[in-house]
Amino acid sequence: MIEEFIDKFKSEALEYVSVLEANMLQLEQDPNDAVLVEEIFRVMHNLKGNSSMFGFFNIDNIAHSLESLFDKVRNGKITIDSYFVTSILEIGDFLRVLINSNDEISQESKLTKNRFISKIEEIMSSENHDNISVDSKMLSEIDKQNSLYYIFVDFKSLILRDGINPMSFIDDVCCFGNSWVHPVTQRFPSLIELNTKLNNQSWEIILFTNRRKSEIANVFLSIEDMVNVEIIKISDVDLLNDKSILNKLNNECNVSYKLGISKICDLLSLEVPYVNKRATNEIVDSQINSIRVASSKLDELINIVSEQVIVQERLKMLSKNILDDELSRITDGIDKLTNKLRNVAFALILIPIKSLFPRYQRMIRDVAKELGKDIVFDISDNNTELDKYVVECLSDPLMHLIRNSLDHAIEKASERLLKNKSEKGKITIKSYYSGAHVIIEVSDDGRGIDVNMVKEKAIREGLLNKDDNIPDNQVINFIFSPGFSTATNVSDISGRGVGLDVVFKNILNLRGTISVDTCQDKGTTFTIKLPITLSIFDGLIIKANGNKYIVPLFSVQKILPIEYIDIINNTTKFVVINKKRIPFVNLIEVFEGERNDDINMANMLIVEIDGREFGIIIDEVLGEYQTVLKSINSFVNVQDIFLGASILGDGKTVLVLDINSLVKARLGLEMFIN
Repeated sequence: MIEEFIDKFKSEALEYVSVLEANMLQLEQDPNDAVLVEEIFRVMHNLKGNSSMFGFFNIDNIAHSLESLFDKVRNGKITIDSYFVTSILEIGDFLRVLINSNDEISQESKLTKNRFISKIEEIMSSENHDNISVDSKMLSEIDKQNSLYYIFVDFKSLILRDGINPMSFIDDVCCFGNSWVHPVTQRFPSLIELNTKLNNQSWEIILFTNRRKSEIANVFLSIEDMVNVEIIKISDVDLLNDKSILNKLNNECNVSYKLGISKICDLLSLEVPYVNKRATNEIVDSQINSIRVASSKLDELINIVSEQVIVQERLKMLSKNILDDELSRITDGIDKLTNKLRNVAFALILIPIKSLFPRYQRMIRDVAKELGKDIVFDISDNNTELDKYVVECLSDPLMHLIRNSLDHAIEKASERLLKNKSEKGKITIKSYYSGAHVIIEVSDDGRGIDVNMVKEKAIREGLLNKDDNIPDNQVINFIFSPGFSTATNVSDISGRGVGLDVVFKNILNLRGTISVDTCQDKGTTFTIKLPITLSIFDGLIIKANGNKYIVPLFSVQKILPIEYIDIINNTTKFVVINKKRIPFVNLIEVFEGERNDDINMANMLIVEIDGREFGIIIDEVLGEYQTVLKSINSFVNVQDIFLGASILGDGKTVLVLDINSLVKARLGLEMFIN
């Protein structure tokens, strides 16, 4: 049981360190952002408390030092500069090592820990009161405004079961200032009925402090689902220093029931303030709307929903064959519930793309300093979400693109000034929805890609004939060829020609596409298009040579009838539709099987890949199908043109086509790229 709680602590601790890193990178751009400083102080406070609770004392020591440091920052006693940011980022990296190693520390790591704590103390001892920013001064003045609060803390009964000591949180609140505490024990059972594993106590606190209401509430953030908290300001005067009032309060300490805000104000000779219950609890309660779930449980849920979809399709087929009105009504009802369940389940496994961005921000900062460049990282995200698996697989391709921009595209300040550009380069990531897809754009304002250089390299590599006359936007796509690089120098960052072809393949494996748009001395934009989810999707059942296959419906733009004789003798692999030449793949030739020669008409699926239209020739379309994708074994021939398999309502297995790979395999990489 304890291992489960330790795993939960480590997961939360790593998130705290990620918040520390992300906020420090933003503070480097805007050192006067008091909100970011406040958030770092809060997460370090939580990390300190949680690590101490689980016996991770090395982490506790560092977190305590950082908490003290950022307390001085938010009070305007220390200013943030590049040295400060670099130091904190290094400490964050060391915290990750300690968290992943369960706080076990070698002699060398112990020296590192002591060095970091000394560095924090050095920064705190060099506080500069003369360089306080305007925002920091304002924040400091706010902190000096003392207030008297009434606080009611009601811990839930099962809090002791998780090994949490409620008194530690009460102590943390009381440390904020002058306090009076009343334990509410009216729920205490008799000794016979007493269960030591259940909490039966709540607390009333009167606190005079210079801390804000949000800071007091933050004490309980790590246990927000185990506590209810009311925090109400009742005065600006420290009435606890009045002995007569303190005597009145102490005389009430022998009661077991809750005094309440009205009784407290009466004892203090104060008017009862208007209490907005929602406002007093908004900081704590807002966190209860979400829960932490292990990804393995979500995977299990998706597997169950997938099986449910398959069973539902079989039920629909059975209902059509039996033709019973009552069975049809039940089937329709279950079908609607299954669709709702599928949508809810998929909403759970979708995670924000922006969860990837903080790691890039840190990488850009470090690499830019190494290269002697000043680069701004801009994020434009419309709360776009993707399947968890897709986001995980997307991490490395985006990293390749950003590193290429850093090394090859963005010029140094001197070169940019000669081109009348800003000294600071800019890399932008933009994401947004487009139908059933998500579009991700990675842009820079660098020197752009030299089309002539790409063309010359493609000719030398035998990818292009010297006399070929193709548009520049097609020439650029040769950069995705294996081993292709126009870099004159090979560095530790890029230049070996093993980056963009890997990006291209990885995006294809995710059933996506990637395109590039560039302008000399203006910049380059890589555009990635990906389906939102991979495991369950709407498909189209088709037939080719008597065999059934499934095509993802989002790949299909339209379906056109076509005379088979126009295809059978066509050696150019192009057809003309509405005065447009469209390359096509003939599935009737790709897959062996029996074909009815009496049928003269075929169908062509028009699919779009990277903004271009391709045709897929089939016999007929049988209808739409809610497809559950299953993996297939290695013995299946030409496996690379299949995404996997699915089970139809009659229990038979049908292969699911990968349109991108099919076109690439049958038409050749050059035609696919171009």
